[in-house]
Amino acid sequence: MDAQINYVGDEGLNEEAVSLIDSVLGDDEAPVAAAGFDFETKVFVITDRRLLIADAFEGLVLDLAHKDINSTMVDGRTLSFRDRGGKLHQHRFGKDQTVRELAAIAYRQKRQAGNAVSTNRRTEQDVGQGAHMATSETADENVPIADRVRFWEEQDRINQELIPRVIRQHELLTAHVADHENLPLVAGNAISEALAEAREEQRQSYEAALKSARQDLRQQYDDALDAARHEQQQQHDASLDAARAAIEDQARANLERAVSTLNDESRKVRNMLVGLAAAAVAIAVVAVIVGLLV
Repeated sequence: MDAQINYVGDEGLNEEAVSLIDSVLGDDEAPVAAAGFDFETKVFVITDRRLLIADAFEGLVLDLAHKDINSTMVDGRTLSFRDRGGKLHQHRFGKDQTVRELAAIAYRQKRQAGNAVSTNRRTEQDVGQGAHMATSETADENVPIADRVRFWEEQDRINQELIPRVIRQHELLTAHVADHENLPLVAGNAISEALAEAREEQRQSYEAALKSARQDLRQQYDDALDAARHEQQQQHDASLDAARAAIEDQARANLERAVSTLNDESRKVRNMLVGLAAAAVAIAVVAVIVGLLV
């Protein structure tokens, strides 16, 4: 990757993705900016001709020329490009600031690419005009001064368009050197942020699992309690029915014994009364006999 690239964002560049992008760059194609994203598995590169995104696992996932970009959209951490065919390309980065910087660079490169096309066209016309003027000067040294003035004015205008590009390249180089000086700090911050995000995700997963386990345990406890209550009620009802039946059987047996005892006593009383009656009759007979004898 060219040393003059402006590295945007805090995430590092995946080596496999960088190698893939290097393999598709043209000999005269100049990378301008690069950014790592998606947990350092993807690399986004802006060149002077196009936008490239390489994935360490999926390969090249975006190859979009500046001239084919219809619109650029920024929504928080999401950077979107819509091509002239209407297809929307969306990619999510780690920070809003990274997205804003990449969108600004991509917009500038699109404008510069358009200006370069116009400049190339004008340069071709100027070369033709220059060749024609050189031939004319050879054939005729009396070339009109107005044509010469117009040619140099056009050259001056082209230089005015190229000078800002040179200044911008110098700024990108300076920023790149500064980024490399802060690379250990940037890498440390990226690792800290990744660890913090992983801890937060782990905490949320743990809390969700704990909440689900509590709900399951509560449901199991309620079901077990309901089952125990139902079983206890059934046992209570069965014990009550058994006690009621036992009491009824005992009462019936006692009643039968009482009736039997009463019948025995009645029979004894009847026999005794019969005996007494017989004795009374005997006494009466004896009295009669005694009366007759006297």
